[in-house]
Formats: sequence, structure tokens, C-alpha cells
Amino acid sequence: MKRLTATVITALACLFFIASPAHAIKVLVATIALGKVQVIGLEAKKSASIKWEDNAVTQSNKLGAFKFSTTNLPQDCVGSLSDGVSTISVVIFGCAIEEVVSGGVLKTGQTQSFDANNPKRDDGALQEGVE
Repeated sequence: MKRLTATVITALACLFFIASPAHAIKVLVATIALGKVQVIGLEAKKSASIKWEDNAVTQSNKLGAFKFSTTNLPQDCVGSLSDGVSTISVVIFGCAIEEVVSGGVLKTGQTQSFDANNPKRDDGALQEGVE
């Protein structure tokens, strides 16, 4: 009976080890805001270089969290994100393929600022993006 119990415990331990999820970087937010792709994620390798489309954009903190913004918008609205251990594809919320041009996010066309208290916070003041 002791031997059978030990065998069952060993088998369960092996099953748990095999079934445990592998390390995988996760993205909480990937959207377009103020003319840039904004990404927030976690579970990256701790203190790792974070790459977007094969370009280093930031470093994860000691807990594996990270955030960055970039004008590097992929043509298909799906970016490649890597922490050196895992690489994932990230669909960018609010991106429309027909609006994407080579080199980044299109300008909104807004030319007037509508925030009188802080006119440098909206597209009319910032004029971010590409033509």
C-alpha cells in the first residue's frame, strides 16, 4: 500500500509539473492613443529588454511589468512583442488596416485644441502621427 501511494503521489507530481503553464508574456492593453501605439503588459522576464517589432522599446521591471508607446505601427495592425524568452503577436485595439501607412499612425487631422485648461493634451495641439 505504501508503495502504491508513493507511486500515485509521484505520478500526480509529474502530471502537475507537465500541466503547469509555461512562462508567457501577457498584454493588458494595446491600443492607439495620441497618435501612438500604447502597450501595457506583465509576466515578462524580470528586468528584460522588451522588443516591439524587433526593436528594443523598454525594459520590464523586477516584477515583469512594462509599458511603452511607439509610432511603430505594423501594416497588419498586429505587432510582435518579445521579452527574450517568449514572443507573442499583439492585436492593436482601434487599428484599422486601411488607415495604416508605412512609418506609423496617421494624423487625426484635428488642428484646433479643445482643452482650454491644458491645450497640449489633445490631437489639435500635439499634431502627432504621419501624413
